[in-house]
Amino acid sequence: FFSAPGPPAAMYVAFFFVDLCILVTLSSQMGTAAQNIYWFFSERHGLSQGQCYIAFVGIVACALLPLTQIRYLHQLTLINIVNIACMLVFVAISVYMMATNGRAEGAVTGIDVELMGSEKNGSKYDPIIGVEFLFTAYYYQTIILEIMGEMKDPAEFPKANYWSTPVVLGVALIMSSVQYYFLGDENERSDLLPQEKLNGIFSPETRGRPASSYVAIICFTIHMLGCCVIKSIVLTRSLQLLFNPESANRVGRVGWRARLEWAGISILVLSLGFVCTLYLNQFGLVSVVLGFLTLIVTILMPIGLYLACESKRNKLSRIPKLEMGFMALILLGAVTVIIVNCIKVGQTFGNMSPTEVENVTLSHSEIITECSGFVW
Repeated sequence: FFSAPGPPAAMYVAFFFVDLCILVTLSSQMGTAAQNIYWFFSERHGLSQGQCYIAFVGIVACALLPLTQIRYLHQLTLINIVNIACMLVFVAISVYMMATNGRAEGAVTGIDVELMGSEKNGSKYDPIIGVEFLFTAYYYQTIILEIMGEMKDPAEFPKANYWSTPVVLGVALIMSSVQYYFLGDENERSDLLPQEKLNGIFSPETRGRPASSYVAIICFTIHMLGCCVIKSIVLTRSLQLLFNPESANRVGRVGWRARLEWAGISILVLSLGFVCTLYLNQFGLVSVVLGFLTLIVTILMPIGLYLACESKRNKLSRIPKLEMGFMALILLGAVTVIIVNCIKVGQTFGNMSPTEVENVTLSHSEIITECSGFVW
C-alpha cells in the first residue's frame, strides 16, 4: 500500500487499529463480567463501579490469565460449547422472568417522534444513533480472519457462518424484543450499565432474588468470561505475530521460549484490559471509542485499502459505478457518524473544567480502591 522497504506501513496501521478495537472490546467485556459478579453484593453496596470494584476486575483478570495460555482457538471447543449453553440458559431464564413479572408499570412502546433531537437523561437522541448501530453490527468482522486461519478447510467458513448467524440473530431479536415489550422504551434508554439491565430484567425490588436469577447471572458471567478468553487469545496471538512471527507460527511442540513470550504478552494484554476497564468507562467513553474503532476497522479501512489496491493494479476504472456509489454512500454515513460523535464528545468535555475532570477522576479512584469496609 505504501512504498517503503520492509513490511508495508499499511500492515502496521491495520494491526494498530484492529488490536486497539479488540482491546477496548476486551475491557468492556471484562467490565461486564466484573459487574455481574458485583451484582451478588449490590444489595449492600449499590450498583457497579462502587466500593472495592477494583477487586472484582482483578478477579476477572486472574481467571482469564490461565485460560489465555491456550494458544489456539480450535482448542476452545469445550469452552465455546459451555459458552453458548450458558448464553441460552441466561436468555431462557430472562425471558421467563420478564414474562412472569408482566409489563412494567408505565411501560410504553412505540415511535417517539418528539424524542428525536432532544436530550433525555443526559443523552441526545437523533437519527445518527440508528445509523451508528447499523454500522457497529459488522463488528464481528474483526475476528473472522482469525477464525478462518485456524480452520482445517477455510472454504467451509461460509457454511459455518450460515448456521451460526441465524442463531445469533434469533437470540438477539428474542431478548431485545421481549425486554422492549415488557420493560418499555424508556427502560431501554435509561438502563445503560449491565447491573441496571439485570435489575430491570429480574426486578429484585419486587420479587427479591430467586434461585433462578442467581443461575442466570452465573451463566451470564461464564458467557462473558468465555468471550473475554477469545478476545485475549486473538489479541495475544496478534501481538506475538507482530513482534515474533516465527515463534507465533510454530507448529507442533512449542518450546519454553515461545511459551514465556506468550505468557508475557498475555499478561500485558490483560493488564491493559484491567486499566481500561477501571478508567476508560469513567466518562462513558467505552461505547464512543469502540464505535469509532469499529467504523474505522470494518468500514473505512476495508473500503480504503480495496480502492488503493485496485488503483495500484490500474483497475480502479473497472469497478462498476453502482458499486462505487454504494461505497461512497457507506463512507459518507460512517464519516458523518464519526464527526457527530466527535462534536458530542467535545461538548461533553467542553462543559467540564480541568479541575472538575481531575476531581471526578480522584473521587472515582478512591471509591473503587476502597476495600477496607467492604462486606463480602
